[in-house]
Amino acid sequence: MQCVSLLGGRSVVAYRTTIMPIHSVTSFSQGGKLSLYDSVDEEVMRCYREFSLANLIFYAMKESACSEQSQRMTAMDGATKNAGQWLVLFVSFVMISRS
Repeated sequence: MQCVSLLGGRSVVAYRTTIMPIHSVTSFSQGGKLSLYDSVDEEVMRCYREFSLANLIFYAMKESACSEQSQRMTAMDGATKNAGQWLVLFVSFVMISRS
């Protein structure tokens, strides 16, 4: 059986790319517990598989956007701290040159 995976978004906390498996029709039908909730025929399985794939893609896009925003915020925080240090250094240089 061939395994297909989707490279998901990066985790916001760890910035690690996650690999999410895309399940085949046979893995859905062999699950067994799906029949507890709904009558299982080919149409239901096809619809469920489509929903599962769309859900994985949406999740990957959402995680990617959140990770990008987090990285931008971290970069801006670092730039702000760096600018603050330069400002303190510049003010002290001006004060020394005035005396």
